[in-house]
Amino acid sequence: MDVNNRCVPGQWMAGPRFSHCLARSHASRPLRGPKCRAGLTLIEILLALAIGAALLALGVPAYTGLVGHSALTSRVNALSASLSLARSAAIKEGSRGMVCQSRDGRRCSRRGDWSAGWIVFVDRNHNRQREDAEPLLHAQPATGDRVRIRFRGFPSRRYFIYRPDGMAKMNGTFILCVPGEPTLVRAVIVSWSGRPRISDRRADGGPLACPAAS
Repeated sequence: MDVNNRCVPGQWMAGPRFSHCLARSHASRPLRGPKCRAGLTLIEILLALAIGAALLALGVPAYTGLVGHSALTSRVNALSASLSLARSAAIKEGSRGMVCQSRDGRRCSRRGDWSAGWIVFVDRNHNRQREDAEPLLHAQPATGDRVRIRFRGFPSRRYFIYRPDGMAKMNGTFILCVPGEPTLVRAVIVSWSGRPRISDRRADGGPLACPAAS
């Protein structure tokens, strides 16, 4: 064995001896092939897509129902609060408090329905229409949601009036619902006493149904 040609680790080498050790180092290394990377087969991809579609089909109706319930609750509470406000204003002002459907947030509308919005004001001249000098207490705009609102009252379905003593000049039932969702129906019922109450039944105790579009 040639002592001069031995490769000693950590020793500085140059020239032919360095080339000899470098060649031996490469020769002693095991050859490594290309790395194998695991992937998804076509069947696995199709199975994942099928599971995702099934979960989406189950989740979308539940989400839609949740959104509809939230919108319905919001509108029911807003309408009940508006009626209470009109009643309080009638007592305080010693005049008529009025809630009427309104599309522009300033005047009572004779067309359309309550889904487009409503206003609360003090009807001092008793003409069932808001004048510029009459206080506008609240304007509820249309929110663009799916909630449908209909009022069944006499003598008009366009407005509701309170007397100066807080009693209702008329009685009636507001029906609020989400079309296509039979369980999402509520009623805001106002009797002669003037206090609105929220119910999931009609005033006569019968079941509620979503009214047809007008």
